[in-house]
Amino acid sequence: MASLLFSFCLQAQPVILHPVVGDTIDLTEKRAYLLFPQFADSIFQYAWIEEKAGTFNLHAYLKGKTVTSVMDTVEMAEFKMHIEKLSAYYASQGQPDSITTKSGSIVIKNKPSSDDKRSYDLTPEMLEKIKREARRYAALNHEAQMQGLTGRAKEDYINTSGHMEITIETGKK
Repeated sequence: MASLLFSFCLQAQPVILHPVVGDTIDLTEKRAYLLFPQFADSIFQYAWIEEKAGTFNLHAYLKGKTVTSVMDTVEMAEFKMHIEKLSAYYASQGQPDSITTKSGSIVIKNKPSSDDKRSYDLTPEMLEKIKREARRYAALNHEAQMQGLTGRAKEDYINTSGHMEITIETGKK
């Protein structure tokens, strides 16, 4: 039991940089809040920050590869200040942030034509679940890549939440 508690304490915990952006920062938020200038907008897709044993690690997903770098507390405070100042500015301008939508719906296009649109109204709970599942998938995908898994083995790893159980039955009773 103590080893389980100890290993849980050593696991990396996601860090919410600011409530406005949550724990996963996408390209729109990067641009809007002037975050992570070391990564070009043309290759940046999303990023997240995790804390493990008092160290903050930035994981940035850039067009098919993940870059990990250590962040210091000064840099984190600077990014928080950017977000707070720009959030106040955008609020005074009456412009919504990247997470807010006017209708709260997602439009799915099957073909390039804008005539064929299907709209699905999603509740805030459903949107939260989608975000949570996307973060979970990204983290498991990253772990699978770090372990060198590819193809079916990678899919199985992700679909089993990173844990695989193999049971062996013997003929003895």
